[in-house]
Amino acid sequence: MSVLSAEAAADIASYLEAHALPDGGGYIVVEQAIGHKIPFRFENGKLLIEGVLDVDDRFVSGDVNIWFPIFGWRTVFHFSGKVPDDVGVWFDIDLFAIKGRITFKYQYVLGVKFFTMILAIRILNTWDINGTIPLFPVPFFSSPIAGTGPVNAPSAAAGTYINNQWLEQLHLFSKLALEKGAVLPEAATAA
Repeated sequence: MSVLSAEAAADIASYLEAHALPDGGGYIVVEQAIGHKIPFRFENGKLLIEGVLDVDDRFVSGDVNIWFPIFGWRTVFHFSGKVPDDVGVWFDIDLFAIKGRITFKYQYVLGVKFFTMILAIRILNTWDINGTIPLFPVPFFSSPIAGTGPVNAPSAAAGTYINNQWLEQLHLFSKLALEKGAVLPEAATAA
């Protein structure tokens, strides 16, 4: 069971007060899914890599496809594995049509944490693909430039995203507010 600290409740209350609709019309709450999967797709000439990152489990899985004349796209390799923060996860491929390594890891790009794919492969023994591709920014992390660790509240600062803990606290606060007749806890105790 999660517990909402007094400091967190005060932060949430001040945030909600600052973002309330005019004339006491309530609040607009945009809920971001906790526990979701982010699909990705990368295509470069004869190479197509499609997959999905499970944000909660930090598990990546997908397929490597190659374009063959007459036959079209064919899946030649399936990958799946957990992506640790420090080194990432890599998949060595040693097939007739494709050889090399694909690495998935979290890297900071311009102060924003991205899920990246690093390619060092050769297709059909003639075409090399090498490079780091930032696929998408990873939610729920903060920038090492803006500060360390998860953020305490949403911010428009570059590289800062709402984290799971803050969303859980907001959820608990919303439940508490509904139980108190949709009145902030300070107002309910003062009345």
